[in-house]
Amino acid sequence: MKVYPSPGFGDKITSSDEYTFTSGQCHRLAEVLSEVTGWPMYAFFDTFWEPGEYDIHAFVKTPKRTFLDVEGVHTATELKVRWSEKTIRLVDDPFELNDWAPYMDAEGIPRAWEIAPLVLGLYYKRVPTRILEKINEHQRGNNH
Repeated sequence: MKVYPSPGFGDKITSSDEYTFTSGQCHRLAEVLSEVTGWPMYAFFDTFWEPGEYDIHAFVKTPKRTFLDVEGVHTATELKVRWSEKTIRLVDDPFELNDWAPYMDAEGIPRAWEIAPLVLGLYYKRVPTRILEKINEHQRGNNH
């Protein structure tokens, strides 16, 4: 199964990826991971969240009741400590997540698809073929 990474990025999660997906585009990666796995998206929001307020960090919840983002697999406690937050909330609609870093969108959306297999590899020993096929289908559709 061929995955199509961007030229120059190679087959690894880079420090640029870690910055991008922890500093404004985490919701893009969480959305891609949720789309290809069916796992629910969760996020930390401002303490007194109301519609229109910013999310702090977004990620997906795995079947093992852990959470996955660009930095790896975490327990709820680990995420709460890392992000200094108390409440993890289910994201019912990805549009709830504000686009608070629009200047990064051109970079964030395609790269989220490119590194999705690598991020999923932090959870799976071997990423299931059905998931890789979804990612590859998306990649092929956007490379024409």
